[in-house]
Amino acid sequence: VVGGHAQAVVGTTAVKNGKTVLLVNGEEVIYNGRSVVVETTAPIGGAGGVKVHVGLVEQNGKLLMVNGKLVEPLRHKGKPVLLGDQLVLIGDGKLFLADAASVQVVRPTGGKLDVGGNVLGSTQETGILTVRGGGIDLKTTGDVNVNKSRVATFGGGDINITSTHGNINAGSGGRDEVVQFVIEELKFNPDGTPVIGPDGKQAKEFLIFLIPGSGISTFHPPPRVVNGKVVEPGDPFPLVFPKFNTPEIDAINREIEKASFFGRDTTVLRARKKQLEDARNPVYAEEFNRFIDPLLLGNITLLAEEKNIVVPIAGIRGRDVVAVTPKGETTGEGTIQGRVRFERDESKPSTGVLPPVIGTFNPPGGGAPATGGGSLPPPAAPPPPAPTNATANAGGSASKSADSAAESAIDTASSQAKAEAKSKQVAAKDDDKEKSTKVTQSIKMKHGVIIQVEVKPHSGG
Repeated sequence: VVGGHAQAVVGTTAVKNGKTVLLVNGEEVIYNGRSVVVETTAPIGGAGGVKVHVGLVEQNGKLLMVNGKLVEPLRHKGKPVLLGDQLVLIGDGKLFLADAASVQVVRPTGGKLDVGGNVLGSTQETGILTVRGGGIDLKTTGDVNVNKSRVATFGGGDINITSTHGNINAGSGGRDEVVQFVIEELKFNPDGTPVIGPDGKQAKEFLIFLIPGSGISTFHPPPRVVNGKVVEPGDPFPLVFPKFNTPEIDAINREIEKASFFGRDTTVLRARKKQLEDARNPVYAEEFNRFIDPLLLGNITLLAEEKNIVVPIAGIRGRDVVAVTPKGETTGEGTIQGRVRFERDESKPSTGVLPPVIGTFNPPGGGAPATGGGSLPPPAAPPPPAPTNATANAGGSASKSADSAAESAIDTASSQAKAEAKSKQVAAKDDDKEKSTKVTQSIKMKHGVIIQVEVKPHSGG
């Protein structure tokens, strides 16, 4: 324990469905969206102890690798997992054990970390960046502020950020801000010898990335071609994430919206919607796993041990994204893309404030996996309006006709959405010389429906 925070958590094993799975406090440890199965383990090779940063492991001053893949500590809620007196590591899909007595854990740096400022300078090509699969580890005691800069991996590397006492603010970039990054590299032949250009110097090539203006993101690399041959695979561009909503779910959302607009009870509709979503969840989860597993996007783990994680409008994107806060919630207006897990300290209450997710996500507290398509649910039903004499005395057929006409207006009025309602102010006088002002306002409701409302201000207002 350092500074009141445990540096690791203790794991156990249990047999479930005929497989031995790794547990922490009764919860299954998840890696790449799936429970960790402990079939075979091996001691970590090499001489000397290991040093654990956040998601990177060092041995003898070099990053630990297996078959060209980085080794990382297996983590639960952002903390390394111990099995007995051994630290569990994972690399290239295999589990390794390191004697905990010989493991060092890097302590956070003091103070806060400002990756960039809030004013763009003469160049936008700034930030903490890697290419070719390199990972990024940041660990501080104070806030981590990305601001107008970025923390990004351009070749599928992982990003791990921990703040022990501060917030993690993932940036202030807008959704539509785009920066072109041009990275210059020397060219080599497949055998490693340099490619010599006509000027007798080693030839160069340029990698171009179009990325959001700021934020925390991993980016799938394009295929790398040398002399007409693909030497490194790439991902399709742009990425088109699978949609969660089916036509049936979209249709019932529209029905709920209509009923909510008229103040009707939506209990039956919402129950049917939940049935459709419950049936869709496991199907979509498999679809999304098939989509995202082959991608070269990196994973992102954000751990704010005492405060919060702020998701910018530009959003956060990774393959597996883990967000750990005391209450399992985040703030901000952005969307998280990927296979997302929200984790929290079980000793603290949760208000359940979560950002929209494009992909699959596990809610805090170990709930069942859920899914999200990046769209918000229909609005909650407002309280029904108080009846007036006119509506109370209206006949059933007349009321039904009016409802049908109004529902038709909701369906078709979206074409009028571009017509902005203008407020008109009308002055009136009565015979008693009392001056009053009536304000007639056109209020544009959802889907372009126009309702005129008259309000009379207080005297002298």
